Amino acid sequence: MRVLQFLCLSIFLMSNLYSQDQADFEKEQIDLAYHADILVNAVSPDHRERAHEEFYKDIKSVLEQEGSFEFPFDSLHWISIQYAPDKSFRFITWQLSGLANSYSYYGFYQDAAQTLELNSTVKYGRNVEYANIDTDNWYGQLVYDIIPMEDYYFLFGFKQLDQFTKTKVAEVLRIVDGKPVFGSGVFEDNSSKYGDAKKRIVLQYSADALVNLTYNPGLNMLVYDHLVSRMGRLPGQGPTMVPDGTYKGYKNDAGKWSYVDHLYSEISDEKPKSGTKKESRDLFGRGKG
Repeated sequence: MRVLQFLCLSIFLMSNLYSQDQADFEKEQIDLAYHADILVNAVSPDHRERAHEEFYKDIKSVLEQEGSFEFPFDSLHWISIQYAPDKSFRFITWQLSGLANSYSYYGFYQDAAQTLELNSTVKYGRNVEYANIDTDNWYGQLVYDIIPMEDYYFLFGFKQLDQFTKTKVAEVLRIVDGKPVFGSGVFEDNSSKYGDAKKRIVLQYSADALVNLTYNPGLNMLVYDHLVSRMGRLPGQGPTMVPDGTYKGYKNDAGKWSYVDHLYSEISDEKPKSGTKKESRDLFGRGKG
C-alpha cells in the first residue's frame, strides 16, 4: 500500500513540475513572439535589427533550458520550426532583413538531449554545392521541409542573398554520433565541371520568381524548375534566372541520385472515372487548366 501511495505521490509531483515548466515556457513565448513579430514585420530595418538582438538572446536562453524540446513554441508564427516526421529532432530557423538590404540567417538544431546553434559562415558560391557543412560552418537558410529517406533525410531550405536574388537548397541530412551533418556526395551530374558528385542542389533565381524544389514520392525524384537567363524586372536588377515552365530533376538509382535533364511538364492521374475528364497536373501536384 505504501509503495502505491509513493508512486501516486511521485506521479503527482512530476505532473505538477511538468505543468509548471509548460507555464514558464508559455510566459517566455509571449516575449519571444513580440520580438519575432517586430524583427520580421517592422518597416524600419533598424527596428528589425534591435528586435532581433532581444529575440536571439532570449530564444537561445530558453532553448538551453531543460524541457524546452517538449514545448512546441507554436505562437512564433514568424520563424520556421520544422520537425523530423518522427519528432526526434527539429530545426528552428529565421531570417533577418537588416540594414542596407542585407539578409542574415540564424538557427538551432535541437533534440531531447541537446541544443546546437547553427553558425552561418558558409557564403554562397559555385562551390557551395560541394562544401562540407556542419553546425559550426552552416549555409544559413530558412529550413522549410524535412523528408525521411532510407537512412537519411532530405533537408530543404530557402536563402535570400540580396534584394534581387534568392536560393533554394536540397541536401542530405544525416545524424552522425548524435550530431547533424549536412550534405553528401550522392547527386551525380555528368555536366559538372568539377567532376565530383554534388553534395547538395542549389538553385539561384530572381527574387520576384516562384521556384519549386521538392521531392516527388510517386516518381522517386527530386524535381525542380528549369531556370533560364532573362533580363530582370526589378529596377536595377540586370540579367537573372527565372523558370521557363519545364522541369529537371534527380532520380534515385540504388542510393545515388542520377541527373535527369528534362522532364515532362505535365503528368496525369492514373485512370479517370467513367464519364469524367482526366485531370491534368504538373509535377508538383498542382491542377492544370
